[in-house]
Amino acid sequence: YREAVRQARLALRILEPLGVPERTATAATVLGSAYRYLGDRAAARRSFATAMALRAGLGDRRALSAALNNMALLEVDDGDLARARELFEQALVIKRQLGDRQSLAIGLANLADLLTRINQWEAAARALMEAAGLAADLGHPQLIGTVRCNQGNVAAHQQQWAEAAAHYTAAVAAYQEAGHGHDAVEALTGLGRASYRLGQADEGAQHLHAAEALAGELGNQQRLAEVRA
Repeated sequence: YREAVRQARLALRILEPLGVPERTATAATVLGSAYRYLGDRAAARRSFATAMALRAGLGDRRALSAALNNMALLEVDDGDLARARELFEQALVIKRQLGDRQSLAIGLANLADLLTRINQWEAAARALMEAAGLAADLGHPQLIGTVRCNQGNVAAHQQQWAEAAAHYTAAVAAYQEAGHGHDAVEALTGLGRASYRLGQADEGAQHLHAAEALAGELGNQQRLAEVRA
């Protein structure tokens, strides 16, 4: 991700003077995502704001919905959940109008994650049910991982630990297939907690150690702190 930052910053220095807003927005999005994964939320916010302004100016509603979603994720990281929900719902309106099923499923999963954070568990479960149907039809591993991880969070809240463990296990496998280690850390952490609650302390510790090692390898300080907590 540090190399991604270097490359994206170089791309922006080249693209900005050329007056090519679509490509500049793409580079800004890459830069914001890399900064977010590295835990530099202030820098991520600047880059995502640039991308969102450029997308709005271009009138590309599909790309704008993605930009809204990225900024919403950052608002979740920063704890402004009301603003995050507003942005997620704005993005979902566009995605439904466009009929983009994959993007809609991702948006629903992200909204469900937010709803769990504000204790609206029934609304989260409804959003996940719709997302799970879309994910199953699409067969997209990253999407399946996101939905199953969120379903694990809902089951864990309901103290249905066996169900939670099954969801987290499926999420870990899907994230590993997709090659997205940052999200695999979250699923492994959930699986560790669920395993412990099922009386499998040694297995739970193994999952948590695996999550800690992966977070450290990726240099994701935020995920590393969550695992250790």
